[in-house]
Amino acid sequence: MQKLPCLLVLIWTAMLAPAANAAERVEAIFEDAKQYTAYIETRIEVPFIEDEQSSFFGAGFIINKDRRWILTNAHVAGKSPAEIFVTFSDGTRVEAKPVYIDSYLDMAILIYDKPDGLHLDEAKLECDKTPGIGHPVGTFGHPEGLQFTGTRGIISGRTSQYGSEWLQTDAPISGGNSGGPLISLETGRVVGINSVTVLGDDAQNTNLAVLSTQACRIVELMLNDQDPRPADLGVVFFDDGYEPTTVVGQVFARGQAIGLQRGDVILSVGGVQLERSTEGEVLHLLRGQFDQAEFQLIRAGQEIAVSASLAPRPDIMDRIGVYVAGALFSVTNHLDITSLTLKPVVMVHSIESGSAAESAGIEDYDHLLGIDGRRITSLEDVIEAIEAHEPGTIAELDLVRFIYDENRFLGDVIAKIPLDDAEMISFPR
Repeated sequence: MQKLPCLLVLIWTAMLAPAANAAERVEAIFEDAKQYTAYIETRIEVPFIEDEQSSFFGAGFIINKDRRWILTNAHVAGKSPAEIFVTFSDGTRVEAKPVYIDSYLDMAILIYDKPDGLHLDEAKLECDKTPGIGHPVGTFGHPEGLQFTGTRGIISGRTSQYGSEWLQTDAPISGGNSGGPLISLETGRVVGINSVTVLGDDAQNTNLAVLSTQACRIVELMLNDQDPRPADLGVVFFDDGYEPTTVVGQVFARGQAIGLQRGDVILSVGGVQLERSTEGEVLHLLRGQFDQAEFQLIRAGQEIAVSASLAPRPDIMDRIGVYVAGALFSVTNHLDITSLTLKPVVMVHSIESGSAAESAGIEDYDHLLGIDGRRITSLEDVIEAIEAHEPGTIAELDLVRFIYDENRFLGDVIAKIPLDDAEMISFPR
């Protein structure tokens, strides 16, 4: 009987040891994250339609030390020309610029200026599999400005209800965590890029991250000097209630050239059967497959094969704009705008507060049809109209606006602004 207390101590010690080891492992994983995570500051002065004129911060993490690449969210890097700085955990602050911004996923890759004498680590991405529900994960970033902070939770699931494919987690993603790593607390590998929190009165701790498996494909293509952009299928897919599908809805010129028709159901891409039947899955499988893509479809109850060469979606970083009188004009981002008879292609992307354009009543998403009676069919037409306009005089713009009135959805607008001091807006290369 005298040995019983010693036995209990041994049992209790054996029970505590795994928990202590697990805690030490998590601490080590977060310490590693501190060495490859960066604090990102972004300032956008003249924004394209996806952004606002503002300064903000987020997170990112090094994925390639040799190339000085940082992986982050597209909304942290901005989809507009921006001034970007990254700060590492030792306080070193250097400038950065985007080398790739994805037009579908919320991800971007930055290249940072080489810091002198600084030793940095790089994250290890999980490229082979997606963790299942209940898998323990940690986020690392700068929630509400609290720099280099870790939180933890589990993988809650995977969803496509918010556009592309997302990894769902209850690990908190606050403002400032965006772009940081979502880390497996078992392997230490990054399984996602922290992106957004689902907001709403009934939403509780529902957070989304870009899948690392999809980011890995983009990084792999870039390392091999291949185009990583998503394919331009020229179609819109049906939603079934809240659930996405691969049933083809509207078909535009590009989709017709590929050979897709309304009602087609995509079953497989390149011989790979779709598991989740979502647009995100289709586009993921098509990355780097532009020369000859193979689709297996169901059309009118019959299974058929379609083979076509594809084109990538436009490169966000090739986009240019004309900034004049406080309005930024650039190419429209509306897929179906060419279905209108007048086929406008130039859109207002942003209006500066207090500008002449705002005073004239111009609004975001207005589409430009003419300047002083000159028909506008391209951004080049805008530039030519500005160059031909007499300095110091007022120009008359013909615009079409989405109004969603009782009996129509388009309205015609005349706005009068000066065209002096126009400026070209583009990404640095």
